[in-house]
Amino acid sequence: MMAREVVILALLGGLLSADDRAGWGGMLAHPIYSALLVGLLVGQPVPALMVGTALELVWLSALPMRGARRPDVVSGAVVGAATTALLLRETGDARTLLMVATGTAVGLAVGEAGGVVVRTTSRWRDARLSAFDPPADLDSRGLAWRIEGYFFFSLTFHAAVGAVLVAAALPVALATAERLTGVVGEPLVAGAREWLLLLPALGAAALWQTFAHRHLNRFLVLSTMLMLILLWIG
Repeated sequence: MMAREVVILALLGGLLSADDRAGWGGMLAHPIYSALLVGLLVGQPVPALMVGTALELVWLSALPMRGARRPDVVSGAVVGAATTALLLRETGDARTLLMVATGTAVGLAVGEAGGVVVRTTSRWRDARLSAFDPPADLDSRGLAWRIEGYFFFSLTFHAAVGAVLVAAALPVALATAERLTGVVGEPLVAGAREWLLLLPALGAAALWQTFAHRHLNRFLVLSTMLMLILLWIG
C-alpha cells in the first residue's frame, strides 16, 4: 500500500513540478496547496496543511529573480507533507505537532537538496534545447510544430525530474523520520508544541523581505491598514 502511495505522490510531484517551472501557472505548486492535495490523498488533510502553511511562510520571499537560488518548493512540500501524513496514519502516533514539525524540517531539507538537483539538471536541459536548431526553410506550420515540440520536451523534462525527486526522497524521509520520532524525549516534544509560536514571525519576516523595497512600501502599508480595518470590523 505504501509503495502504491509513493508512486501516486511521485506522479503528483511531477505534475506540480511541470506546472511550477514550465506549465500553465495554476498556483497549485505553492506549498499551501500542494500539501493540502497530499493530505487529501493520504487522508490527513489538516496536519499536511499545517506543514504546507509553515513551508509557505518560510519560502514566501524565495522569489525566482536576479539569480536567486530558489529551493524546489514542490518536492519539499510534497515530501514534507507526505511524511507527516503517512507517519500519523501508519503509526497512530498522537503527537501531531511533533509530526508536523518533523515534516516541516524534512520539507525544508528536501527543498534545498531538490533545488540543487533542479539547477543541475536544468543546465543539461538548456544545453539540449540550445542544440535544437530548426531549419531556415521551415514554413510557419512546421515552425509552430517545432516550437510546440520544444515546449513539450521542457514540460516532460520538468515533470520527470519532479517525479524522480519525490520518489527518491520520500522513502528515505519516511524511514528517517519514523526512526527519529520513535526515540525523541519529552523536551523535543515540548519544543515542537512551542514552534507554532514562530509562524506569525516567519510570515511577517517573509512579507517584509518580499515587500521591503521603496517602490513596494506603499502596498505593504496599505495592505496592513486594510487588514487592520477588516479585523476591526469583524
